[in-house]
Amino acid sequence: MKVFPDRLAQTLTGTLPRVLLVAGPEPLLVEESMDTIRRAARSSGVPERVVLDADARFDWSQLTTATETGSLFATQRLVEVNLPTGKPGKEGGAALREWVGESRDDILVVKCNAWEIASEKSVWFKALDQVGVFVPCWSVKPHQLPKWIAARLSDRGLRIDQTGAQFLAERLEGNLLAAAQEVERLALLYPQSHA
Repeated sequence: MKVFPDRLAQTLTGTLPRVLLVAGPEPLLVEESMDTIRRAARSSGVPERVVLDADARFDWSQLTTATETGSLFATQRLVEVNLPTGKPGKEGGAALREWVGESRDDILVVKCNAWEIASEKSVWFKALDQVGVFVPCWSVKPHQLPKWIAARLSDRGLRIDQTGAQFLAERLEGNLLAAAQEVERLALLYPQSHA
């Protein structure tokens, strides 16, 4: 199931999905989505987190080992697999498919900082998508940035007209991190007012 970052928190209320894939070229949206997942896991009573960095030399048997080893403190863990390239390779794809094919208590989150639409046709992606949630984190297009800024300000209790949002978008030149920081700065300067 595909869920965009702005709808992720709503999707994660209640029972958490067994598998989540957060992928895309926009670092801010990827990290915010990961933070949303971690908060939802903590509020659902998942206290422990295991992080695996799947670089080019990663031994994919570590995924099975990390999840088969019992935890002293928790019955359920959040297992994060950082896959920077978005491509697990043959061995990684098989390990991910095997993981989702088995009955497990742990929650698997695969984070990809690089993503291509072609990856959505891979066998490993289809296996994860069939049982879990896919969070695509695409860059916000320049013509969508004013609306994104206005929505972000609205979430902070601030209002901005279209001209103001357009002005900020032009000055920030499509840099989403800078836009998010500017929104936070405005929220601090003008709490609950018109920006």
